[in-house]
Amino acid sequence: MCSTLPLPVDLGICSITPTYSFTYSALTYNASGIPNLQHLTDIANSIGTAESYHFTYATGSLAPPFGYDAAWNGVTTSRLTSISTPGISSYQFTYDAANAGELTKLTFPWGGYLQWDYVSQAYAGPNGNRYLREVGTRYLSAQSNGSSAWMCRVLRSDLEPSLRQKGKRARRVIIDT
Repeated sequence: MCSTLPLPVDLGICSITPTYSFTYSALTYNASGIPNLQHLTDIANSIGTAESYHFTYATGSLAPPFGYDAAWNGVTTSRLTSISTPGISSYQFTYDAANAGELTKLTFPWGGYLQWDYVSQAYAGPNGNRYLREVGTRYLSAQSNGSSAWMCRVLRSDLEPSLRQKGKRARRVIIDT
């Protein structure tokens, strides 16, 4: 199969040349000599279209979602903040105010958005309950001005999420897969 061979290659029956190139952030090391994670920064193509992507990250503190813990002092992380493409606005990523790294909103270039609210959920464990974070409510706004949003909430009593327009009565039940 041609696609498993080093590129470019010409076998007479097919010819393969790279169609996309991927650029990553520089490899750096922390004070302990451990390599930091590299991040995808750009995607470009060589097929003659204007398709390309630029990824922007912001570095900030990282904290547990359940409250203060001294073990987290000084811990930082990089979060994807935007993806830009030529000719349109950027995709914007927003995270929780507690710095737990929970993605709370994705805004699309045309103004619509997906939004998530998180809840702590108890799960039975060998030594009592263990709490984990999970998405409790999802919102979708397809309008460019974000004026109307649909809400999908997991109802723990029957485990069936409901879909309703924000501020209005439920109209139908969906299965969230």
